[in-house]
Amino acid sequence: MVYMVAFVYVVRGKGGTLHVDVTMTLMRAMWAHKTGSDSESPSTLDGGKLVYYERCHNIRDAHFRKVELGAAPEPEIQAIVERRNPGWDDLSSH
Repeated sequence: MVYMVAFVYVVRGKGGTLHVDVTMTLMRAMWAHKTGSDSESPSTLDGGKLVYYERCHNIRDAHFRKVELGAAPEPEIQAIVERRNPGWDDLSSH
């Protein structure tokens, strides 16, 4: 079986809105958020910052983790972000 890496990630949009999503192409997904070219993304994420991501072994695992994070209360997601990225830096610019 071939495993393709996938990512679950958190974008911080306008006004601090947090959005959890999944992709197999993290930088392409961030480009879409930053340029507003992702028609499925809320407009509050246009220009959003990648503040957290996890690499998963496959897209199924990434979707499972997205459901877990998406169900978590926002303070819990904030704590997860702050453990790895205490400055809430834009990780897509590194």
